Formats: sequence, C-alpha cells, structure tokens
Amino acid sequence: MNNCCAVVVTFNRKELLLECLNGLLAQTAPLDHIVVIDNNSSDGTKELMHKYFSDSNQITYINLNDNLGGAGGFHYGVKWAFENRYTWFWLMDDDVEPEIDCLEKMLTFTDRSKCLHPTKRYSSNKQIFKWEGFLNPKNGFSTRFSKEKFRDREFTTLNIGCFEGMLIHKDIVDKIGLPDERFFIAGDDLIYGYLASKHTPVFYLRDPEFKKKILKEEFSKFLMLTRPFQSPFYLYFNTRNHFLKKDYFIQTKDGSPIQLNLVIVIKNIKLLLEVIFFFRTRNHLKMFFWGLKDGIKRNFKGHHRFIK
Repeated sequence: MNNCCAVVVTFNRKELLLECLNGLLAQTAPLDHIVVIDNNSSDGTKELMHKYFSDSNQITYINLNDNLGGAGGFHYGVKWAFENRYTWFWLMDDDVEPEIDCLEKMLTFTDRSKCLHPTKRYSSNKQIFKWEGFLNPKNGFSTRFSKEKFRDREFTTLNIGCFEGMLIHKDIVDKIGLPDERFFIAGDDLIYGYLASKHTPVFYLRDPEFKKKILKEEFSKFLMLTRPFQSPFYLYFNTRNHFLKKDYFIQTKDGSPIQLNLVIVIKNIKLLLEVIFFFRTRNHLKMFFWGLKDGIKRNFKGHHRFIK
C-alpha cells in the first residue's frame, strides 16, 4: 500500500484551491489523505474549507495564522504528513490541478525513484511549463534541457525539484530533513530536489500531467530588449536567497567558494541593471538593496519589515 498524503499550500486563491482539491479527490489512484496548509489567507479560504469540506475525513485544514510563504507552508505540511506516518508526500501549490490519472501514472515509477515530478501544462494554451533542468552546484547555475530527452523514454533524471507536483518518499525526507522555511519563496524547491538527488534518482516524467492555472507573461522593456518582470516582493527574495543557496552548496562540499562568490556578484550586478533599466521604480531599487543586505548578513527574517 502506497499510503500517500497530498500537501497543498495556499494563500488567497480560494477558487483555484477548490479546483485543486476537486482534482485530488477525483484521482483514479485514491489518496489516503490531503492536508491543506493556509498561510493565513484573508479571502475567505477558511470559510470555503468549512463550507465544502467540514465533514470530510479525508482533508485536514491547518491555518498557520501567519504568512510563512510557500517554503514555510511546505515545511509545516511535510512535517505534519511525516509525523502522521504517511509514506509518500505529494506536494503542490494551490494554482495547479492534477489530471485524473496523474498519481496513478506516477506511482508506476516508485520502484525506480523516491522523488518524482509530473509534466505541467498551462491550462490556457496547453504549453509545457518549463522549469526542469540540471544544477551545477560548483557555481549555482542551472541549465534547461531539451524535450528531445523524452523522444525515446518516459522520464529523464534531474538534480533539482519543484513543489508543483513533487512526489517524495518519507525515507528521503528522513535523510534530508524538512523544506527550509528560511527561503520563504524562491529557491526552496530547487534546493530540496538537489538534496534529494543525493539519495535517489530524481525523475521528471513525460506522461503524468498537471494543469498549471497561472500564466506569467509579464515582460519589461528597455530599448529593443525585454526581461521577465519581477515584482519588488519577488526581487527581494530572489536577491537574498542566492546567499542561502550558496551556503547549501558549500555545506554539501559540492560548491566552489570562488566560483559561487563570483556568480553571486555577477547575478546581483545583472539584477541591479535590470532594476535600473527595465523595472525603473524606487520600490524595486529599495527591495533589491534590502535583499542584498539581508543576504550578506544571513538575515532570513528581514522580510518581516514588509510582510504583515
């Protein structure tokens, strides 16, 4: 018996959460349980859960009474599932929905990997959501791979992760610990997959599919150039968390301190140039320097100054 618990982290997206939960409840390979971790939503999520699922023995709803970000939500969700002795943990945000046979297809690979990921397609245009790749811990760069890797096989092997569908075994969690809540957002799942890859092949599967509901296609322009838009909020964590990822690569003895320090300098110069020429707001500039300062000082509570 696979004994699988889905861990869903949500924040102010009650309609999408409902679609996600209905998709989970409809799986052809039934889940043993679903735990919903709410980062203190203010949009009526609590009332929705009470309205539709108050009598369900299959769903546990936990409001953290604070916004701990995706990383904090997955930290507490995996902790809950682990302490309640489930074997497999299926991790996801509220803006995804598994196809009805997704879990059934994923479970056919559990004899070969203890960390699996489905393919995700945008529900609006059926395009594949591209996140998969391979990480070089010596310098912290990750590279995308071509879908040609799926030409003759049902999966390919990665060394990074994504919390939009990761199916991970309790034995791996026992070895690598819980997701690191210090990230808040940006980089937590990449690192978790990297740590998992040291104990099991991390598979990216061709046929099991998720629908991804939110399509981010905002770009900023400067002259003839474009860059993907980053909100000031996201820019802060993206800047700060470079330093946390570097610490992981050093701790695992995979990283080169010289290369990693050089890459952090390059990445932050690039971010600063994007702020100046593409985003062009005072708030972006302020958040960039806050992220840089907190990253250097390893102050992973600095975001409390702007998170209520």
